[in-house]
Amino acid sequence: MKKIIFIILLMIFSTSIVEASIDLSSSPSEAIRFGNENAVFDISLQNTGSSADRITYVVQDVNWNAEKKYFDLSVGEKANFKLELKPLKALSTGKYTITVRFYSDLRNNDYKDYNFVVDNLNNENILNAEFKINPTGLNPKKENTLILSLANTKNINLGNLNVELSGLFQKSFKVSLDSLGTTEKEFTAYIDENTPTGEYDVNVLVKDDRYTYLNKKVKLRVGEYSNFVENKEVDNQFLKTTVVLKQENNGNNRVIKDVAYELGSFEKYFTSFSIQPDKIENNVYNWEIDLKAKETKEIVITTSYRAPLAYLLLAALLVYLFYRFVRKQVSITKKVLTVKTDSGIADMKVMLVIKNKGSAIKNLRLVDYIPPMIKSPEHYATVRPTNVKKTSQGLMLDWTIGDLLRREERVISYRIKTNVKVIGRVNIPRAFTSYNIGNRREVAVSNAVTISSK
Repeated sequence: MKKIIFIILLMIFSTSIVEASIDLSSSPSEAIRFGNENAVFDISLQNTGSSADRITYVVQDVNWNAEKKYFDLSVGEKANFKLELKPLKALSTGKYTITVRFYSDLRNNDYKDYNFVVDNLNNENILNAEFKINPTGLNPKKENTLILSLANTKNINLGNLNVELSGLFQKSFKVSLDSLGTTEKEFTAYIDENTPTGEYDVNVLVKDDRYTYLNKKVKLRVGEYSNFVENKEVDNQFLKTTVVLKQENNGNNRVIKDVAYELGSFEKYFTSFSIQPDKIENNVYNWEIDLKAKETKEIVITTSYRAPLAYLLLAALLVYLFYRFVRKQVSITKKVLTVKTDSGIADMKVMLVIKNKGSAIKNLRLVDYIPPMIKSPEHYATVRPTNVKKTSQGLMLDWTIGDLLRREERVISYRIKTNVKVIGRVNIPRAFTSYNIGNRREVAVSNAVTISSK
């Protein structure tokens, strides 16, 4: 029994004095953690045992964690990797010591604990950035001199840093910042001339190969400059004048310009505008033109007599066509006088008045009809008809009158008796004439006549 107890004690003692076969080194000795970033350490891990081994690790602090990795190492072999320690909850600012146990996955009780120091900086304002520029703002169209001032608010030596500026302009350079130190960097930047006046963001990014120390936007003002140009262009054509009033804002600020143009009392009735005027006073037309930066507007004023002239010519043409083809040069008026008795109409006197209202005409012919119930004329006061013929419309009376001088008038009349006593109303047929005007033959028709026994 004593022998068994001795063997057990010997095994426990042997285990306790076995030195771990794991060697490691870490850089840096103290890591800085900003915001949501992890604390990063460069680890060099070596198998110092007498046989091949598989080494891994576990974080011993309940507030921190790390992605687990395994390393299969032969005797004396090294593995280099980055260990990223990540907090499991929000931690206050300060230094934390986190114990990580590195151990053999193949041999029991073969491990090594290593303490990592993390300076946890929750405050993102590790650096302050400020620009120094002209009080009136940055000047477009030229190189501007600026100064970027960086201040280290923490007791940390940051060393060499990369600065990248973007947004309104692009710049990059290097600076060096000691613990609680301040540095200023002077540089030049060109602002495009098309940049309107106003406030613009410039993003300031400061970092090194491991961390980002500052990433914020700073407002910079672009100053204003004015460059307003006004041009007038006149284009004269036949019965048409076009005036272009061109307003150009070549500056980077907003411009409100009053524009005036005067028209004559007559021409204003024949003028149109591409932009309607805001105000009219005594034939002076006024516009208030609002121009943004780099904006151009044109007021086109067109005075044209072409359309009125075209309308006038068209009206003259229509009048000519009316007189030429619609309004007859020769008119014929038919009048009927009746002799009434108790039993109706007994006698009628017909008068045909022919008027030539234009130039001389030739080969004038007059035709009139007498209803069937009425007798042939018994008496002709002036000229007897050249031909008398019965037709389906009644008795046709045909006169060949010949030529008619300008504004000459002829009256043809005859008297007739009815075959029956007319009672009520009777429609008398129209008379018509035909004649030559030049080489053209025209016809004119008389008015309609209705007689009544009452």
